[in-house]
Amino acid sequence: MNKTYYYRVAGFVFRISVNEKTDIHELLPSFSPFACDRVPDECCLFRCRVVCDAPASRPDECHLITEESTDHSNTIRLWKHGNGYIVESSVIMNPENKLSMYADASFTDICIVAGRDGECGGTALSNLIRIAYSQAIIPHRAVSLHASTVCLDGGAYIFMGRSGAGKSTHSGLWMKCFEGCELLNDDNPVICMEDGIVTVYGTPWSGKTACYRNMSCRVRGIALIRQRSENRFIHCEDVQAFTVLLPGCSVIRGDRALHDTLCDTLTEVVAAVRVGVMECLPDEEAARLCRRNFSD
Repeated sequence: MNKTYYYRVAGFVFRISVNEKTDIHELLPSFSPFACDRVPDECCLFRCRVVCDAPASRPDECHLITEESTDHSNTIRLWKHGNGYIVESSVIMNPENKLSMYADASFTDICIVAGRDGECGGTALSNLIRIAYSQAIIPHRAVSLHASTVCLDGGAYIFMGRSGAGKSTHSGLWMKCFEGCELLNDDNPVICMEDGIVTVYGTPWSGKTACYRNMSCRVRGIALIRQRSENRFIHCEDVQAFTVLLPGCSVIRGDRALHDTLCDTLTEVVAAVRVGVMECLPDEEAARLCRRNFSD
C-alpha cells in the first residue's frame, strides 16, 4: 500500500506517493515546511510515485543528453527517449546503487525507481524531485535559479554565479552589514512572474545550508557575483541582463519548447527588475556598494 503526500512550493502543488512503511519526514525532512492539504490531481503540477520493487531499465532508443557530477559523491545522467526523459542519480563509488526517474515530456507524470538494493536515499530522491519540479514550472512563467537570496526591508536580492563564485559569502555579508536582513534560500530559489511583478520563493532545496523557508518576497535586484581585486557594480539592461540570468536557470537546453518558454519569462524578468554584475572582494564594502546600486 502507498501513502500520498502533498507539497506546495512557490504556489505549485505536487504529490509524492511512497510505500506506507516509508517515513517521508525522515526521508525528505526539508519538505516538511511545504506540506499542504490534498488537492485534486488536475490541480497538481506533477504526480510522483516512488517504487522500490521494480527493475530500472532504459528503452533501446534512449540517447544520453548530459552527464554531470552534482557533488563529490553523486552523478546525474539525463536520457531522452521518444515519450519523455529518464534521469539517473547514482553514487560515484558504486554506480549500481542508483535511482532512476521516468518522466513524460512535460514532467507531469513521474515514477522514481530505487536502486539495486531497493534503498531510496533521501538526498538522491530530493535531487530528482528538484529536477522534475524545475522543468514542470517553466510553462507557468516560473524559473528555478542557482542562486543565494536574502530579504531586507520587504525586498529580495538574488545573487547568482558559478559554484565557488561567492554567492553565499555575499549573502552573509549583507546579513552582517544590514540589520533585519535574512536568508531566504542559499542554492535553489524560484522566481515567478505575477502580474508584472517578480516574486522569489523559498524551496526545499538550499544546497549545504539548511534554509527551507516557506515564504516569498518581491525581487528588488539580481546580481551576478564575480571575484575581483576591487569592488565595482556594472548595471545591465536588455540583452546583457538576459545573458546574466540565463546560465543560472534550470532548464533542459536541448528541449526547444522549454528553453523558448524560459527565455520568454526571462525577457519579462529583466524588464521588471534591476540586474547587474557585482565584481567584488569578499568584504563589507562590496555588500554596501551592491545595495546602493539597487537603491538608487
